[in-house]
Amino acid sequence: MPPPVTPLRLALALTPTPLLAPALRLAMCRIVRAAPALGRDLAALPRARVLIAPTDLRRRFLLRLGDGPPRLAPAPARIRADASIRGRLADLLALASGECDSDALFFSRALAITGDTAPVVALHNTLERHGADLFALLAGPLAAPARRLAACLPTPGTRGMA
Repeated sequence: MPPPVTPLRLALALTPTPLLAPALRLAMCRIVRAAPALGRDLAALPRARVLIAPTDLRRRFLLRLGDGPPRLAPAPARIRADASIRGRLADLLALASGECDSDALFFSRALAITGDTAPVVALHNTLERHGADLFALLAGPLAAPARRLAACLPTPGTRGMA
């Protein structure tokens, strides 16, 4: 069954890369400004390139850690990364916003990590230590509508909507 069409999935799929790249850059800047201690700890992580690949979206993202603030950008078709994280967009968003258990996603095989797991574990531990809720950091007072938009996605662990 194909993944359900949702506003977020549609926006990510249809936004041209020249527009998506600056939007992702601004989002990362907003996170670092909203949570300076988190930004400092992310900047202090060892240098790594982590490919984030939603399995139900044709677009992939590259997260660069270390050497300053984290940077997120659309990933080119051919990219070398130190590690990759693959899973459904809903699961990846729930993971990033602290709404689900990463171990449960990993052991249920809803999430796959390949390559050097050390940067992925360091990233996860840093986000968890700060209790990072990316919806709240990104959207500020608009966090509630952002959550409602994300709620259009199937819940973590499900395979689609009927």
